[in-house]
Amino acid sequence: MRIRPRSLAMLLGLALLAAPSATSAAPAQPSVPACALGTSSADLKGFFAAELARTERRFGKRPGKRLQFATGAAAYVYGLAPVAVSATTQRFLENQLVSIAALTDPSVRTVVLPNHDTTYTVGTLQLAAGPRILDVPDTAGRYYVIQLLDAYSNTFAYVGRRTTGTRAGSYAIVAPGFNGGLPAGVKRIQSPTNLVWVLGRTLLRDAADLPAVAQVMGGYKVTDLSAWSAGEPQGSLVFGAFPTLAAVELPTGADFYAALGEILSTDPAPARDACALRAFARAGIGPGKAPEG
Repeated sequence: MRIRPRSLAMLLGLALLAAPSATSAAPAQPSVPACALGTSSADLKGFFAAELARTERRFGKRPGKRLQFATGAAAYVYGLAPVAVSATTQRFLENQLVSIAALTDPSVRTVVLPNHDTTYTVGTLQLAAGPRILDVPDTAGRYYVIQLLDAYSNTFAYVGRRTTGTRAGSYAIVAPGFNGGLPAGVKRIQSPTNLVWVLGRTLLRDAADLPAVAQVMGGYKVTDLSAWSAGEPQGSLVFGAFPTLAAVELPTGADFYAALGEILSTDPAPARDACALRAFARAGIGPGKAPEG
């Protein structure tokens, strides 16, 4: 698109008017370091910092209270994802995939805004006792994806048509620090945490397609490495409707920070978060800890 010289001059003029002057005051900063405010976009991070700085002014000239408030708020935003993942995955069977061979509609609340053209598979893996082997069948070109998320809600791997193809395969999902061998032909997937949230989707064309989709989902399995090596794969569960599950309720107050402290202890945060964790520690928030009062 060509911009006429006159239009360009107008745009430049507007940009100069909108730009901060050299003499304008810098935006107020909160009491916590920038590293404690996350790694979101500059605009969102700047908004968070400005709101924290504005809100902590209620404590006036009490720097200790201001720091405590700002640290608690930053730690809450940081901890919301892992605490929510923990509360969500506790509703699922451990080390067992469950698939739902059913069409969805807006009334389904098991997941947020479910697709209408895919069925769902969910599961929680705990890798502390050893790797889990994920088996997927040959889907004959049908789209599917198995999304693997860590304890902090970060997606660390996809198995499916766009990444690994649609042929049958076996994948070892291994915990941090695992250095053992794997059976021939099994592909290794390194998880950053012991907790893994599995979220699968399989293409569903229409209601008449449900039997074929159910057969595909019956081939999604997770099995302990030793049992898999012994030729004893774990069976899969395929239900015809979404089960009724209690709504996810997050802990509040000091209980929230206690839950975060437990997660940080069992599934340590990535090294890139070290600066933020040092900031949170000043308020008694950290691995195995919770602030008093």
